[in-house]
Amino acid sequence: MPVMGGNPEAGIHPLPYFCPNCGDYTQDLDENTGWCADCSSTLVVSSTKLELAFAANANAVEFYVSSMNASVWQALTLARQDRPRCIVCGDEIRRSSRVAIFCRKTRECRYYARRYTYLYQRKGLDKTQALAQVMLELTGE
Repeated sequence: MPVMGGNPEAGIHPLPYFCPNCGDYTQDLDENTGWCADCSSTLVVSSTKLELAFAANANAVEFYVSSMNASVWQALTLARQDRPRCIVCGDEIRRSSRVAIFCRKTRECRYYARRYTYLYQRKGLDKTQALAQVMLELTGE
């Protein structure tokens, strides 16, 4: 994506490319990142992981780019920040839907996840009431 073109036969060389990450002009841009070599060298990500990240967060990236005028990379970072967190331990819940509330990594997390399920399936509480009961038990009140 050159800023302006040139005519090599006439002795006019094409103007350098513009790196959208650092704002410098360069002779060529990396094909995967679209940045200059200096900026691309700090980003060591396999293209498969990158494609999966964009596929999983396509709607959020589109929202941030269109409404907040963020770059694609800033939008991807923002989209990844809204991952669900466990209400017991506070850790990010990986490989789950965005509505997950328990991570099930620790014994305490599994206990409260089972308690929540028991309250709404066996005790007849709706999910909001069951979650409120679990939160009361967590805070000790």
